[in-house]
Amino acid sequence: MTAQIVITRPTSQPFTDIAAMIARELRRTVRSVDMLITGLALPALIMCVFVVIFGGAAEKDGHYIQYVVPAILILCSGFGSAMTAVTVAKDMREGIIDRFRTMPIFGGSVLVGHVIASVLRNLVASAVVIGVAVLLGDRPTAEGYARKLASIAPIDERIQVLGPAEAPLAVIKGRYRFRLLVKALRNVDVSDYLREWLAAAPKTKGNLKLEVDVDPQSFL
Repeated sequence: MTAQIVITRPTSQPFTDIAAMIARELRRTVRSVDMLITGLALPALIMCVFVVIFGGAAEKDGHYIQYVVPAILILCSGFGSAMTAVTVAKDMREGIIDRFRTMPIFGGSVLVGHVIASVLRNLVASAVVIGVAVLLGDRPTAEGYARKLASIAPIDERIQVLGPAEAPLAVIKGRYRFRLLVKALRNVDVSDYLREWLAAAPKTKGNLKLEVDVDPQSFL
């Protein structure tokens, strides 16, 4: 006499199965250094390269970051899609999908879990990019204004205008600081030169602030 005991589970639990697959993909993301770097750090690093290194050359007024951020957000979506494709291909190659087919789970839970996990990764990556963009937002604006100010400096053979250059203390109280140094002979009236220069200077907007220090005691 033989007895057979069969334990079954209803397959009408799609939300539970999808939640389990989402948690699986998120754990895989956290445990993979490559996915963390590619999905989270790389877009922010690319934005820093384009804004900090190339931004001043591409756009003199400092608004280049406004064009870079949307492109980087699209790049985040591309990276997220690529990672999803790689993980799905890996599951199929390693036989995990065949294993799931033998289990009493919702048929579309694997694919839906991949898609939702990818959306969540993209949201986190986008938040990181926007956060870095907010931190960098004032720097290109300050540098662009300093470059424009240097370009309109009156020409005088007795006076040299050096800069702009980032101050040794580049950030104070959340403000990025760039300096222009005016060097002249002792018999030259620098005050008249500065008045003429600043009269033609563009007006500061937003949180930009222009300060003039004659005979500075510190260059910090």
